[in-house]
Amino acid sequence: MVCGKQRYKCKECGYNFVVGDERTNENIQALKALVVMIYSLGKGSYNMFGKFFKRDRSLIYRWIKETGLSFYDPSIDGDICEIKFDEMWHFLQSKK
Repeated sequence: MVCGKQRYKCKECGYNFVVGDERTNENIQALKALVVMIYSLGKGSYNMFGKFFKRDRSLIYRWIKETGLSFYDPSIDGDICEIKFDEMWHFLQSKK
């Protein structure tokens, strides 16, 4: 027991660990939600968020990646039969 928590030792590698991660709190969850929301608007990079919120950019990357993996894959409704490309020539720069 260390700091009132049971520690365990891995039989293969000898690593000591504690079951469960209690390092997160409401402030960190709110910060994570804010970072993901601003990133989804396309308003910054991992490095900029790291400097602004005083966190490591790899942590910011992990937060965004975990949030992205928690969403389901988008699907197209089966009722759609055709799609019109009225203004496609703007992207192709040609009317052929």
